[in-house]
Amino acid sequence: MNIKTNLKRIWSAVAVLALALLIYRWFGEIESTNLLNTILALNVGLFILALPCSLFGAAVVFAAWYFLEMNPATDGIYLSTIVLLILGALQWFWLIRFYYPPETPFQKLNLTEA
Repeated sequence: MNIKTNLKRIWSAVAVLALALLIYRWFGEIESTNLLNTILALNVGLFILALPCSLFGAAVVFAAWYFLEMNPATDGIYLSTIVLLILGALQWFWLIRFYYPPETPFQKLNLTEA
């Protein structure tokens, strides 16, 4: 296995866990600080694993924090998780095809058969 496949799988596992805990927090209506801290730690992991694209997500979360007064550690946890999930999925399942194409970009010349 190569590093690209491993990072994609690690990102997918962290993303599924973060989304599951976010849904559990939404429907369970639990105000647990431990659950909130766990989701924040998973968001940091998502940010690091999707680093080139996640910088745009940081700008969105900061803008929401500044203009809409949504603190990313309390009410803005939903926005930050969803934005990081979308940008990470965009990076790992769509943009990665352009970084590392599956086949060689050049056609090989067969000079032995003439």
